[in-house]
Amino acid sequence: ELPAQQWDSWFALPSPLARKVTRWLDDSALAPGMIKKYMAISQTVAKREGYFPPGVPVQVIHHPSDLPPALSSASRYLFTVSRLDAPKRLDLLIRAMRASSADVQLLIAGSGPQRSELEQLIGDDERISLLGRVNDAQLRRYYGDALCVPFLPMDEDYGLITVEAMQAGKPVLTCEDTGGVTELVETGRTGWIVPATEAALASAIDDIA
Repeated sequence: ELPAQQWDSWFALPSPLARKVTRWLDDSALAPGMIKKYMAISQTVAKREGYFPPGVPVQVIHHPSDLPPALSSASRYLFTVSRLDAPKRLDLLIRAMRASSADVQLLIAGSGPQRSELEQLIGDDERISLLGRVNDAQLRRYYGDALCVPFLPMDEDYGLITVEAMQAGKPVLTCEDTGGVTELVETGRTGWIVPATEAALASAIDDIA
């Protein structure tokens, strides 16, 4: 008989038991004989090890955003929206902006645990602003008046921000290691894909401005 504390740890969520049960259910439900078609939101997800049974064909479907398209009306600033969290690499974007000489604003919408760290990183650079949360109407206006939408997450599954920017007719600045984002961005046509370094991003921002 297990001690009470051990029962608690096994049946808490998440827990070793919950993981074992979930994996057993996944293995059963995703077995090739049980599934007629496998689908993923990007090639990045389709190719991830362990996501699908070995050797099965996976159809990629790039799904749309439910945000109504913004009208492309101006080219006033760089704009992005994101959770302020480390995997989104807003710190890299801010460092690149500070290293650039571009006479253009960078507006960042969203909230998250990295806000205070990003505020310190921005310092006295008046070109960079954290907008906090914005509603859908405001979001559409920001997209509509953007010069470009930088989006630099690490190995993103898909990235609806990419789709929303393109719905507004705006190019996307991204990096070579952003995963699903790079499946939609074509350098010179729908945006720019550059190395994930401050120098490469700063140079791209200067060129875009």
